Amino acid sequence: MNRLLKGTALVTGTGLALYEIDTHFYARTFQRNLRTILTGIKIIADYKLNFTPEKADKISNLHTRVAEDLYRVCTTNAGLYIKFGQQIASMEHMAPPQYNQRFRTLYDNAPAVTWDEVVDVIKKDLGKHPDELFDNFEQEPIASASIAQVHRARRKDTGELVAVKVQKPYIRPQLNWDIRTYRLFLRVVETLFDLPLSWSADYVEKHMREEVDFRIEARNSERCYKELLKDNFLKKRVYVPKVYWETTSERVMTSEFIDAVRFSDVNKVKDAGFSVKEVMGVTVDLFAHQIFQTRFVHCDPHPGNVLVRPSSNNGFFHSIKRVLTGNTAVEPEVVLLDHGLYIEESEKFRNQNCNLWKSIFVQDLDALEKIAIGWGVTDPQLLASATLQRPYNAKKAVHIKSEAFNFADVYEMQVAAKDRLKSYLANTSIIPLELIFVGRNMNLVRANNKAMGSPVNRVNMMAERAVRGLNSAALSQWNYWRFRATLFLMTIGFYLVNVRKFFAQTLFGAKGEGFEDVTDRVMRENMKKQFGMVVDETAFNA
Repeated sequence: MNRLLKGTALVTGTGLALYEIDTHFYARTFQRNLRTILTGIKIIADYKLNFTPEKADKISNLHTRVAEDLYRVCTTNAGLYIKFGQQIASMEHMAPPQYNQRFRTLYDNAPAVTWDEVVDVIKKDLGKHPDELFDNFEQEPIASASIAQVHRARRKDTGELVAVKVQKPYIRPQLNWDIRTYRLFLRVVETLFDLPLSWSADYVEKHMREEVDFRIEARNSERCYKELLKDNFLKKRVYVPKVYWETTSERVMTSEFIDAVRFSDVNKVKDAGFSVKEVMGVTVDLFAHQIFQTRFVHCDPHPGNVLVRPSSNNGFFHSIKRVLTGNTAVEPEVVLLDHGLYIEESEKFRNQNCNLWKSIFVQDLDALEKIAIGWGVTDPQLLASATLQRPYNAKKAVHIKSEAFNFADVYEMQVAAKDRLKSYLANTSIIPLELIFVGRNMNLVRANNKAMGSPVNRVNMMAERAVRGLNSAALSQWNYWRFRATLFLMTIGFYLVNVRKFFAQTLFGAKGEGFEDVTDRVMRENMKKQFGMVVDETAFNA
C-alpha cells in the first residue's frame, strides 16, 4: 500500500511539476498541443464512423458536434488558434453551415492580457517602462484581438494622442508549435479524407509569421499610404495613420490615434452625417484599386479595421461643388487600420486577374477558359462564380426556383461537393497562391457591403477598376461597348432591386432584400442545383 501511495504521489507530483513548467516557461505549449491532438482524433473518428449513407439524417448533428469541438479548442488555446477559427469562419462557401454559425463569433473582441504582461513586453522590446516612454498610458486596452491589444497614450514630446499596439506575450513561444500542429492537421485530414489541403501551407505560414512582426506591419502601412497618394480619387478620401518608429519594435507598434466612427456601426455613421453609400463606395474602390492596380493588397478588411471621419478636403470650391451636385452629406474620409496581413501580387497574376474580370463581362469564353486552365482550375464557370461572388452561367439564365430534397440528398450532395472541390483543385501546383488572400479580401468587402444594406454595386465598381488595370489596347471597340452594356444592365438591375426594397420597407414594413441579399439567394440556389452544395442562408456573410 505504501508503495502504491508513493507511486501515486510521484506521478501526481511529476504531473503537477510538468504542468507548472509548461504553463510558466513554455506558454502552455504542451497542453495546447495535447488538447488539439486529442480533439483531432475525436473529430476524425466521429466523421469516419458517422458520415455514412445510413446516418444521412444525422449529418447536420454531426457537423454541429464537430464545429463545437473545434470552437472549444480554438477559444481555449487562444492566440493563433483564434486566427485559425476566423479562417474557418471565412470558408463558409466550402464548409458546412454549422461551422459558420459557430465560428463567426470569433470576430468579436478577444480576452486581454494583464497590465504587468504589457509592461514586460514593452520593457523587453523598447528598454523602458511605458510611463518612461509615454504620458497618460492607459492601463485598460481600448481594443483586444487574437494577437495583440491596443492602449491609448500620449507622446512625451508633443502630447499627441497615440495608439500603442502590444503583442500578447504568449504569441511568440507558441508560434512554431502552432504552425507545426496546423501542418500536421492538414496532412492528416488530407490523407484520411482525400482532400487537397496542404498545398497552401507554406504560403499561409509565411504570412502568419509576417503578421506577428510589427515592424513589417509598420512598413506595410507606410507603403499602403504611398500607393494611395498615386490615385487622384483615393488620396483625398482614404487615410492611413502615421507610424512613430522611435517607439515601434517587433512586438510594439505606435501610431497616430484616430478619433473616428466604426465603419460597421451604420447608425453612428448616419448620425455623424455621412452617406452610407459614399462611405461604402470609397471602401470598395480602395480595395479594388489595390487588387487590380497596385498589387499590394490588405487581406484583413473586416469592419473593425475600417473607420470613418470627416474629410479634411473641405475647401470652399469643393464644398460648393458638392452642394451644387445635391450632395449635402458630410464628406467621409475612410481610415484603414491593421496592416499586418498583406500580400504582394505578381504582375502576371494581377494582369490575369484583370483579364479574368474583363472576359467574364464581355463573355469571352475562350479567354476565361484559358485563364482557368493556366490557374489549374478545371471548371471555368465555377471560377467565374467564385470571382464575382455571384452566380455565373455563360449559356443560360440562372434559375432560382427551389427544389425539395431529403436527408439522403444532403449526404449525396456533400459527397459530390467534395468530389467537385477535388476536381476544382486538380492541379494545385499551378494555382496562384494569391487567390487565397485576394479571395479573403473580396469576401470580407462583400459582407461589409451587405451588412450596410448593399448601398453600392460592388461588382460593377470592381469591374471598372479591373479594366483600368489593363492597358488601353486590352479592349477592342466592340468589347468595350459590350463591357459598358453589361455594366449598364447590371446597374439597372441594382436600382430595380433598391426600388423594390424601398417599397417593401415603406408600404409593408418589411426589411426588403438588398442587391447582395439577392445575389446571395440566387447563389445558394445555384450552388445547390449546379454544384451539389447545400449552403446556409448566412453563408456569404464572411
